[in-house]
Amino acid sequence: MSKKWPSRPPVSSHHIRDLAAAARLDLDAARAEILIPQVQMVHGLLDALIEVQVGETAPASAFSPRWPE
Repeated sequence: MSKKWPSRPPVSSHHIRDLAAAARLDLDAARAEILIPQVQMVHGLLDALIEVQVGETAPASAFSPRWPE
Protein backbone atom coordinates (compact mmCIF):
# COMPACT_ATOMS: atom_id res chain seq x y z
CA MET A 1 0.00 0.00 0.00
CA SER A 2 1.54 3.30 -1.08
CA LYS A 3 1.06 6.27 1.23
CA LYS A 4 1.12 9.82 -0.09
CA TRP A 5 0.93 13.26 1.41
CA PRO A 6 -2.81 13.93 1.64
CA SER A 7 -2.68 17.65 0.91
CA ARG A 8 -0.07 17.76 -1.85
CA PRO A 9 -1.41 19.72 -4.84
CA PRO A 10 -0.60 18.57 -8.37
CA VAL A 11 2.69 19.99 -9.62
CA SER A 12 2.31 22.89 -12.03
CA SER A 13 4.64 25.52 -13.43
CA HIS A 14 2.67 28.10 -11.46
CA HIS A 15 3.49 26.36 -8.16
CA ILE A 16 7.15 26.01 -9.12
CA ARG A 17 7.35 29.71 -9.98
CA ASP A 18 5.70 30.58 -6.65
CA LEU A 19 8.29 28.47 -4.79
CA ALA A 20 11.11 30.11 -6.74
CA ALA A 21 9.73 33.56 -5.94
CA ALA A 22 9.57 32.66 -2.23
CA ALA A 23 13.27 31.79 -2.47
CA ARG A 24 13.87 35.13 -4.25
CA LEU A 25 14.77 33.42 -7.50
CA ASP A 26 13.64 34.65 -10.89
CA LEU A 27 12.32 31.71 -12.90
CA ASP A 28 10.67 32.03 -16.27
CA ALA A 29 7.69 29.91 -17.33
CA ALA A 30 9.67 27.79 -19.80
CA ARG A 31 12.20 26.75 -17.14
CA ALA A 32 9.40 26.04 -14.65
CA GLU A 33 7.81 23.65 -17.18
CA ILE A 34 11.12 21.81 -17.53
CA LEU A 35 11.32 21.37 -13.74
CA ILE A 36 7.91 19.69 -13.35
CA PRO A 37 9.24 16.09 -13.84
CA GLN A 38 12.05 16.72 -11.34
CA VAL A 39 9.64 17.99 -8.70
CA GLN A 40 7.39 14.97 -9.30
CA MET A 41 10.44 12.71 -8.85
CA VAL A 42 11.25 14.38 -5.52
CA HIS A 43 7.65 13.86 -4.42
CA GLY A 44 8.00 10.18 -5.32
CA LEU A 45 11.16 9.90 -3.24
CA LEU A 46 9.39 11.52 -0.29
CA ASP A 47 6.55 9.02 -0.67
CA ALA A 48 9.10 6.19 -0.58
CA LEU A 49 10.58 7.56 2.65
CA ILE A 50 7.14 7.60 4.28
CA GLU A 51 6.94 3.83 3.81
CA VAL A 52 10.19 3.12 5.67
CA GLN A 53 9.52 1.49 9.02
CA VAL A 54 12.25 2.64 11.38
CA GLY A 55 10.90 0.89 14.47
CA GLU A 56 13.22 1.18 17.45
CA THR A 57 16.19 2.67 15.63
CA ALA A 58 18.27 4.74 18.02
CA PRO A 59 18.61 8.43 17.19
CA ALA A 60 21.85 9.50 15.54
CA SER A 61 22.68 11.65 18.56
CA ALA A 62 23.16 8.43 20.58
CA PHE A 63 26.08 7.36 18.37
CA SER A 64 29.50 7.60 20.03
CA PRO A 65 32.50 7.38 17.66
CA ARG A 66 34.96 6.64 20.50
CA TRP A 67 36.61 3.23 20.70
CA PRO A 68 36.01 1.40 23.98
CA GLU A 69 39.15 0.88 26.02
